[in-house]
Amino acid sequence: MTCALIRSWILLLGALASLCLPGCVESDRTGFAWRVVAISACHSGSFIETLDDGQTMVLTSAAADRRSYGCSHRAFLTFFGRGLFQDAVPEAASFEDLFRLARESVAIRERFERYTPSEPQLLVTQAISDKLAQWWSNAGRGGGATAAR
Repeated sequence: MTCALIRSWILLLGALASLCLPGCVESDRTGFAWRVVAISACHSGSFIETLDDGQTMVLTSAAADRRSYGCSHRAFLTFFGRGLFQDAVPEAASFEDLFRLARESVAIRERFERYTPSEPQLLVTQAISDKLAQWWSNAGRGGGATAAR
């Protein structure tokens, strides 16, 4: 396979994902009016605009023009996945804090490995931020992780 053909496939798959992904997380399909979507993939920041509906928080492992790192058949989590779900969860005080801590974890790992920064991205509106703050405080007081519908 030539590099041009591979690039064409990547562009095609990216375009298809941009068209299909919003439908996968729409409230009438999932039953959830409020959503947090974490995407760990190279160029995952390109999905932010597509998923921007005011009720979805989007966390991506990389900017639209950047690679993400840590993908491997031997790795259970990517750098971003590890930063988000393993390193940040015990310390986070909010979803925004969770993202900030994960982004810091990724940056440390990338500097150590001498990789070009992936620049993880966050989309959050005031509406979803308020809803998630309410959920987080209920979960923190033993209210459980019940989904807000």
